Amino acid sequence: MAQRKAGIIGDPISHSMSPTIHGHWLRRFGLNATYLAMHVSSDRVPEHLKALADEGYSGINVTVPHKERVFQLCDDLTPTARAIGAVNIVRFANGKYIGDNSDAYGFWAHLKQSLNNQRYSAPKRDALIVLLGAGGAARAVLFALKSQGFNNIRIANRSQNKAEALASTIGSGIATPWAERRRIAEQAALIINSTSLGMAGQPPLFEGEEKPAFGPEQIVYDLVYKPLETELLAIAKAGGALAIDGLGMLLHQAVPSFDAFFGQTPTIDPVLQTLIVNRIS
Repeated sequence: MAQRKAGIIGDPISHSMSPTIHGHWLRRFGLNATYLAMHVSSDRVPEHLKALADEGYSGINVTVPHKERVFQLCDDLTPTARAIGAVNIVRFANGKYIGDNSDAYGFWAHLKQSLNNQRYSAPKRDALIVLLGAGGAARAVLFALKSQGFNNIRIANRSQNKAEALASTIGSGIATPWAERRRIAEQAALIINSTSLGMAGQPPLFEGEEKPAFGPEQIVYDLVYKPLETELLAIAKAGGALAIDGLGMLLHQAVPSFDAFFGQTPTIDPVLQTLIVNRIS
């Protein structure tokens, strides 16, 4: 049987955890397959996709900054990818590019798992949810929340126009001024940071400002996973809130990719989690 091939494209790409994740699962299943990270500049995306399809690749993952560009190149899109407006999975089938997006799945699957593990109840559908950021990750999170029936979502972003555009694109959420983020976060049942603020090398979310006061009934989810404990999550823990880091979303969003490329549904085991934590540290 011919060796199956898949991979990930991005610019930059050296930071990607996908080869470690997929490599672990390939070994676990004993598959004759490879998964490679490929640095591809924006101007070479179309020709690179064609070359990979011609070489017999099952498909590829797509990371920044190519998710929207590849979305435009796809011949067919899943309803999820179409609604989010970006793809992170492309399957090559019968000469066509079929685009999907597993970020929304990854977010919701990890949130559910975290709540179950901590014996927390999911927020009620009319509970206040605050989403910080309005980029690609925020689109996926907002789509997931809308799909689950949440109807009281506030979006705060440094650019108000982008927050308004996100709410309009997904058809959910209300844009709120960035300066109001601390006040509304203190009132929310679930707070999600989808910005890069708090990431290693980036300023914290509340730099030079009064920090929010969280309580035991709140859930704070930071999509950042480097470091695993951001200042936001440290503040959440100090107030007794449930603090969830972004590592689980990273792992869960990879599950549908592996299934699409290699025909097996993997599980997220402790060995894999340790491998990724060691990479991050």
